Amino acid sequence: MNERNKSLIGKVSGEFLMGRASIEVNDPNGNLEIARKHLETGSVVALFNHFKGDFFLWARFMKENLAPLDNVTALVAMKYLDPKRSPAARALGVMFPEWEKSHGVRVLPIVQTYDRNNYPNADSINSKSIRESLRRLRTQGTLIAISPEGTRSKDGGLSEAEEGIELILKLSKSLAIPLAAEHSSDSSRKLINSKTKISVGRPFFIDEIEKEQEQNPDAKKKDLIMQRIAILLPEENRGFYR
Repeated sequence: MNERNKSLIGKVSGEFLMGRASIEVNDPNGNLEIARKHLETGSVVALFNHFKGDFFLWARFMKENLAPLDNVTALVAMKYLDPKRSPAARALGVMFPEWEKSHGVRVLPIVQTYDRNNYPNADSINSKSIRESLRRLRTQGTLIAISPEGTRSKDGGLSEAEEGIELILKLSKSLAIPLAAEHSSDSSRKLINSKTKISVGRPFFIDEIEKEQEQNPDAKKKDLIMQRIAILLPEENRGFYR
């Protein structure tokens, strides 16, 4: 495939998928406005739950509600960027670089714990992506988008969080905003022609999590962070954090 065709396919397919994501935003307390205001002088880390086909849904949400896509960087599981893993990964390998060219959104790889056996250089991949994320978070108006879950949900319930999100918040001193997608039965299997409600939680800094942990020393910071996503979901969708 020549570069011109790759560019066209990457751009058009991404636009199509993003446009087909149907979103209803639930933000009665104006939390998005707090985050947008903070972006005028600082940076934001958007934390959200993870399910099938959600990259384009979240891209649309970020673009319409938080920041232009050229200010957004997404941390994405390495398996979705590795063309050897699946036909879908090969397609995304074409789409993501073209999206960066046409929209500005950047994608950085993260190797999940359960997938580390497939990547002997997992520590190097993760360290490089985290360093790059922290570098970008030093620029005002920058947004890093990440799901802390260790793997994608197959039934709509939250999975346990990976270690490390608390470190990003600590080192960057960025504002975090929790987001929870409550999808229909259709959107758990497909993105096109599905309906997703996204609830927006109260933004917070890592200091708040650390104070909570002082009151509950047995709790892990990553789990205290995830509870801010879980509370936005119906109890049956809270999964590990029910």
